[in-house]
Amino acid sequence: MQILVAVNTEPYSNLAVDQVARLAANTNAKVTILGIAQGKHNRAKRQTSLPANLEIDDALQGAIGEYRDRFVGHFARSVQMPFESGPEAPGIRLCMGNASKEILSESRELESDLIVLGCDDANGCTWNNAQEVPRQIASEAYCSVYIAKKDTAVDRVVCCLGHEEISQQSLEMVSQFVTLYGARLQMVGLLERGELKSDIEKKLGWLISYYGTKKIEPWVEVVEARKFDDFVASEARYALMALWMGKEALLRRIFSKAKMSRLVKTSESSALVLR
Repeated sequence: MQILVAVNTEPYSNLAVDQVARLAANTNAKVTILGIAQGKHNRAKRQTSLPANLEIDDALQGAIGEYRDRFVGHFARSVQMPFESGPEAPGIRLCMGNASKEILSESRELESDLIVLGCDDANGCTWNNAQEVPRQIASEAYCSVYIAKKDTAVDRVVCCLGHEEISQQSLEMVSQFVTLYGARLQMVGLLERGELKSDIEKKLGWLISYYGTKKIEPWVEVVEARKFDDFVASEARYALMALWMGKEALLRRIFSKAKMSRLVKTSESSALVLR
């Protein structure tokens, strides 16, 4: 799994790095830390070291080194010593410019499976004081996205299913987040005109069997599509909402970008968008 974690100098980036380290511990994921400075576009990147010729303030350069050490520290390894087991030390990239554009561009270049970023949830989930960054990444990324908020106690991972096609990576991500939080798994099927489509019903049955092999016992709930907004608002307080938003997903039709933005902005727990 390829994970891109976007960071700046704000405290919420520590949470994003911690969460990625915990995920990487179970998946041996390849992690890249992307540091983004505000300013005019002036891209320069190296994957394993800090670029000496990039005019980026000392605070960000120092923070990047601390984030790398923080990640490695989760595995009780010195930064100078090779990893004997578990994930390799993260790659480092630095860039300057529009945060949303840089994150999306880097994720495509690296063929990321998951983008992770923290946000200041005390101010409406802002990133560098900009509300649009987390919601743009959640809405526009081609891969899965995890918006990490404060370490709220999460008792459930609520996976909302609105289409049949589900990637293997997203299936694995769900099980990893269930493990990460020590949470229960709840599968939600959406009803259209009071009916659960046969393909969705079959997929729900398959998912129960799939996660059963991983010692995870999900329970299933069905929700009317017209009541889905209210359902999300009520569940997002203590549950991690995981929304499967594939190209053909029913969720894409009933859960607009504006609604996604509201979820990212107002939910008390983190949010996971699966693709």
